[in-house]
Amino acid sequence: MYRHILVPTDGSELSTRTTSRAIDFAKQLGARITFLYVNTNSTSSLTSDASLVQLLLPEQYEFEYLGQASEILAKVQVAAVIHQIDFQCCVRSQSHRHEAILKTATELGCDLIMMGSRGQRFAGTTIGSVTLKVLAASSIPVLVSSNEKNDPYPSRSKVTSIIKDEHRAIGVICYALRAYAQNLRDGLIIDTDLLRTILVYLGEFPAKFHHPKEDAYLFPAIKKRTNKFDEMINALQRHHAAEEGHLKSLLKVVIRYSNSPKEVEEELATIIEQAAFYELRHITLEEAELIPGAIKHLLPTDWDEIARAFSSNGDPCFESEKGRNYKLMFSRIAYVLHCNKSGEYT
Repeated sequence: MYRHILVPTDGSELSTRTTSRAIDFAKQLGARITFLYVNTNSTSSLTSDASLVQLLLPEQYEFEYLGQASEILAKVQVAAVIHQIDFQCCVRSQSHRHEAILKTATELGCDLIMMGSRGQRFAGTTIGSVTLKVLAASSIPVLVSSNEKNDPYPSRSKVTSIIKDEHRAIGVICYALRAYAQNLRDGLIIDTDLLRTILVYLGEFPAKFHHPKEDAYLFPAIKKRTNKFDEMINALQRHHAAEEGHLKSLLKVVIRYSNSPKEVEEELATIIEQAAFYELRHITLEEAELIPGAIKHLLPTDWDEIARAFSSNGDPCFESEKGRNYKLMFSRIAYVLHCNKSGEYT
């Protein structure tokens, strides 16, 4: 059976769903995954926008182009860690995505490529142009994950995809916090401005948008259909309610650290680690037990109602007038993970 699966990812909703399915599939097989991001912006010609930015504004290039790869791969890294999958992340720069996918599969000895599908009709199936090119030229099997048109439960898939993608974004922040804690214990001076921004992000997105939607729609729907998860849901809601106070306390310690780094570094490292630990445990509990329970017990009409609510649950940090600055911030956080070797990108 398959032992090494190549999963191309581009951060799209389809890609997020395919990643989740690939992780489930790999877990069943005991296989490892290589997640591949293909950077098609970078070319050898200085006439390209990417090359000009790289030449004239190297720091901006780092976060906008390389940071985008780090951001997307950091999310799938979190998903793989949560589900205890053996994985690696890989970035390739090439003009044609299908060529990069095929070349990487050969170089790394993958025995299966798993991709999502969208777009064209081929042999009675809707398949995207990149997927079609990979299918036509690949010397190893290609498993095509069905698109939304073929999904018998589109609302359920949409809701679980949104939740998991948001979990991954929160998880990236948590691993960045862990990296900061390690830096503090190594005696390094950390960037408190970026740390404050991370904490603001946690206060804006999970505390004010992600968790309230769960509290208002997902949790009541589960309780309506079964009481099996009542105790777990009550514990999760207590965590939701306490989060704002925890973040305020953490911000106070950050301010004290800014004034007296050496005296406060151990306290700050400890409280940062605790914040990351509880948030990651929260995410893991939902993905390992609550979401599978919801899939088992909720009816299609329940998922339809939740989907309507969740469809407007965009990340405010990316969609507001400050969206570009927050987008760069998130890429920078992901790049911090890469630089601290929390995930190895080959």
